[in-house]
Amino acid sequence: MFYHFSKWIKTPKSKDTGVYVFDWRLRLSVTQCMKVCNETKACQFFNYESRPHLCGLIRTDEHSKVEVEQKPGYVYGNKSEWTKNDVSRCNDCDLTGRCNNNDLLSKKNELCRNSGCEAPSSEDFLGNMFSTGSKIKSNCKDGYTKLPIGLTIDHQTCAENGSWGPHACLKTKQYGESYYYLNPAMYTWNKAKAFCESYGGHLMDITTEEKQSLVETLLISAPGFNDRSTWIGGNDIDEEGVWRWSDSSLIKFSKWRDGNPNNWAGEEDCLQISSMIQNFVWNDSGCFNALASICEFQ
Repeated sequence: MFYHFSKWIKTPKSKDTGVYVFDWRLRLSVTQCMKVCNETKACQFFNYESRPHLCGLIRTDEHSKVEVEQKPGYVYGNKSEWTKNDVSRCNDCDLTGRCNNNDLLSKKNELCRNSGCEAPSSEDFLGNMFSTGSKIKSNCKDGYTKLPIGLTIDHQTCAENGSWGPHACLKTKQYGESYYYLNPAMYTWNKAKAFCESYGGHLMDITTEEKQSLVETLLISAPGFNDRSTWIGGNDIDEEGVWRWSDSSLIKFSKWRDGNPNNWAGEEDCLQISSMIQNFVWNDSGCFNALASICEFQ
């Protein structure tokens, strides 16, 4: 439903209440009011007063409660309820997130590309919010784990570039007190490292024979992982020939391939574990290569 008739959102004049009108528009129809809210990044709701054709764009602070009341002559809209399938995109947006009128691609109910997010579509997350700045609490589906203690991400946030931030649901496997996530995305070593850290973890460290056996078990049991190389946390980026783990501790246990590390061509500073057919030995590799990776969480 685009509109709710004979109702309004309580909006006291003071911004101290946390729910307030930040912009008034005169002489608009209710459809035009919805269109303006849709095009404006900060707008989450609108109140529309029919007789004076007055449109109030509403935003809320993070923890404020929105109250709806019966009120004849009013209409309100909730941006998170609107479908975006019938909304065209426009590329020429001003700094406030509104479409410029001279954009040839603009159509009815046009929406700036950076004015909000589509509903999350990933298989490991449930949610349905659109407005920039909106936060969605993580609700992990069956087979996925909300990552454990110390993790501060318990929601996704809609960024101004129209993309969702990271969430806390990953398909992890638990061994002992640690959790492991096999990331199939083909990332450079630095990007894989940043991905793990964005969830409160790090690229996996293999410090004992037992952990080497564990990672081999993980890779053998995961479709698509046992036949390719995978990033782990070791590197000698800071000092050539001095290999360290993510916590900067020196690498003592190792399973290097014969002749490695060899820093071939002078640009192999990151550690990959090879495929099952190569017996999961270690190899130094160029950090710019794109590989799958393993994250570790404690």
